[in-house]
Amino acid sequence: MAFDRTALVESVSGRLHLHGYHPSDLAMLLGIAQFENKKLRDNLLKINAPETDPSWQATYCRAGAPRLAFERGFSPSQARASLARIQHDGLIEVIPRGDSVPPLRRINVQALEILRRAGLSRFLWEIAKKDNSFDLGPLDWITPDDNDSNRYWKDYLCEKDLNEEDHRLRPEAISLLYQRPEKIYFSSTFARDRCYLATKIQYPKEFTFDRRSEKPGRRKAAPMTPYLIVSHPDGTGAPHVFGHTESSPMSEFEPEDEEDFNSEEIGDYAIN
Repeated sequence: MAFDRTALVESVSGRLHLHGYHPSDLAMLLGIAQFENKKLRDNLLKINAPETDPSWQATYCRAGAPRLAFERGFSPSQARASLARIQHDGLIEVIPRGDSVPPLRRINVQALEILRRAGLSRFLWEIAKKDNSFDLGPLDWITPDDNDSNRYWKDYLCEKDLNEEDHRLRPEAISLLYQRPEKIYFSSTFARDRCYLATKIQYPKEFTFDRRSEKPGRRKAAPMTPYLIVSHPDGTGAPHVFGHTESSPMSEFEPEDEEDFNSEEIGDYAIN
């Protein structure tokens, strides 16, 4: 079902393992899927809300790193590091809520559906059990190297996955690229690579692209900030910075009781 985030995470866990994800990373994904407002989901099931109802997309996990760590049997420091990693790669969507409350988190359904579309884990398992050294390398939403022996298994983002919001560089911005580069910050590598692909499709020859991530200056567990530099060979000077995204706070706060943890009012459904 479209709203069954746990099953979706489990369907791509083997693939993520081959991309170098640790058990704690996968555990945080499963923990977030489990706690994506369980009460709201149960209520929508009771009233037989269709899978196409937008209320299914309005569910979020409100648990902080300590709670997720406890539920999955990891230390809070491991949980924070894993949350930073899956946020950086765009496997979850995060909405900061300030220093005193954990950010809202939910599974990035589109990203995981793209991973699942690339091929079933059982086929990868047949390869992995014959070759213990087999891996898919770091998760890259776009694999530009045609010589990559594992390219078949890493064919992820494609043109049909894009929408209008991914065209971050408008014609007026493109015209300025002939004078100086554009450095664009994103919330995740998934968002960055969507913009990369959209711009490359629209302007296949005019510009060069550099995809990177900046390490955080403070907390080790804070996510890195992905960015994309788009430039024309004749462009000079320092890049113009656009769309800087601050790392979300890693709060220690936890709701005091389960009712507060699960209660929420979203759309037409009030859950008390």
